[in-house]
Amino acid sequence: MCIAGQCDYFGHGMQNCYCCGDVHEKKNCHLTMEECKSNCPVCNPKCLL
Repeated sequence: MCIAGQCDYFGHGMQNCYCCGDVHEKKNCHLTMEECKSNCPVCNPKCLL
């Protein structure tokens, strides 16, 4: 499941991000919900959120 949060992982300061699993791991966080869903193992083959 992807959850919305604030991240400083992308070189632009704090910004909205979407993380699957541990929000403290950069590899789990993405700039868009769509990207998060497509990379989240829990969401594959399909994520409901």
